[in-house]
Amino acid sequence: MYDPANALQVVQTGVTWNDKNKDNIAQGNKGCSFTTDATCEINFAQVPANFGVLALSSPDPNVTRPYADAYNVGVTREVFRGVSLSFDWYRSYGKNLLERNNILRPGTYNGNGTVTNASYRPVTVFSPIDGHAITMYDTVSVAATTAVKNVDGNDTNLTQQYDGLEFNFSARLPKGGRLFGGTATDRTIANTCSSAATNPNLLNYCDQTQSGIPWRTQLKLVATYEVWWQIRVSGALQSLPGYVLGTPALQAGGAGNPNLTSVSGLGTAWTVAPTTTWRLHLTVHASSMSAITARGSSFARSTPSSRWRYSPAHRPGRSSLPMAAGSDSWTAATY
Repeated sequence: MYDPANALQVVQTGVTWNDKNKDNIAQGNKGCSFTTDATCEINFAQVPANFGVLALSSPDPNVTRPYADAYNVGVTREVFRGVSLSFDWYRSYGKNLLERNNILRPGTYNGNGTVTNASYRPVTVFSPIDGHAITMYDTVSVAATTAVKNVDGNDTNLTQQYDGLEFNFSARLPKGGRLFGGTATDRTIANTCSSAATNPNLLNYCDQTQSGIPWRTQLKLVATYEVWWQIRVSGALQSLPGYVLGTPALQAGGAGNPNLTSVSGLGTAWTVAPTTTWRLHLTVHASSMSAITARGSSFARSTPSSRWRYSPAHRPGRSSLPMAAGSDSWTAATY
């Protein structure tokens, strides 16, 4: 059932915090002046006007229940005496998928895959994985940030398709033995781009047909056999494809329970190996400077003509920076 006032739903918002008294504790009362009050460390002006209200969204008067059309075809045949094979194909389509729109930040999803929305401005961030640029969107003003009135309705342009293939076998062995098992391969692809009209951040990775979503296969094999004196042994083998990392475009993979707020990819987990090499980009123009400190790391040289030395703050050891004697600048170093 659709419940816009789900008490189990966790609603979050992000605001500016300035630790004015340096005690590492966020302090301030709602309504205090962030700019003039020395005890007000939280910018409450950035909090949405209806934050803290139980029902942060309301249903569209014409909202209908989401559903899915499911199809499957299968065939089973005995290929040898006591040996049977089966093959099944499954497909389902999500219909009447739910979408949440902030009607106080109206926008338009254009045919070329872009969004026109006066409440947002584009900003560029860089992926910590490979450094490529990602376009995100920030509200243009405090007034736009606090303007929140969410309405949940259906969007026929949202799509979700599931495909699955199963192959199974079963064999009767001598002395009452049994051998059976099979494989299952499946994939779910969604396109949620049209939901980005009132929040352009939802454009990122919204079309999963462009994301290289892999087919995931699992294998199960079970055998049982009587060895002697009516003693029966059995064994099982199971191979699973592992957990899916990231936030699916439609959470929980079902048309009845979509994720109406999260940006696709927010839940991405990335394992950084101990041997990962990071690049530090910094330019220095000072032939007589002898020391620099940046975020706890130090750069130093004994004379203007000597090489710079770098001491990272997060691990012991030193590494020299590639700077020629007599030079007064360098632009990059790897450690």
